Amino acid sequence: VRLSPPRTHHLQIASKPMNHAHSSAATHFFNSLIDFQFESADDFVNWWREQPAECAYCQTPIVLVKKLIEAGRLTVRKVKGEGVRGPVLELDRMDPKRPYSRLNCALACYCCNNDKSYIYDAKTYREYFGPSRNRHFRDLEAQVDKELKEPDQ
Repeated sequence: VRLSPPRTHHLQIASKPMNHAHSSAATHFFNSLIDFQFESADDFVNWWREQPAECAYCQTPIVLVKKLIEAGRLTVRKVKGEGVRGPVLELDRMDPKRPYSRLNCALACYCCNNDKSYIYDAKTYREYFGPSRNRHFRDLEAQVDKELKEPDQ
């Protein structure tokens, strides 16, 4: 789990399984939010463990997003300190007007989370933009795989 400063209310999910250090970070994050309506930090951790390691909107596995970043096909965005957005799933409120809760949270890749923002509701974004983003990521992956099989001569 990678946490940005609490004032941004931005939690990034890096990998599974969540260990004790991650649980402590989740507890700190949980305690820093006013509009966080999980029953407890443990409830949040349990919810997090139940989520697939893919974007809720484009269904792209985070390992593919990391592969595309490492291949230079996607870029990351630097944040304050030493952090970056991109190689990890982020906690998104599907309806930004509602609090963080089991029913209103989803894990999203940086691209979908940033693009959806406050403009689209989760259902619309998932239906109309998610499939296109997934297709784009898969096309990029095919290009990367082809280049690895056929190095420059």
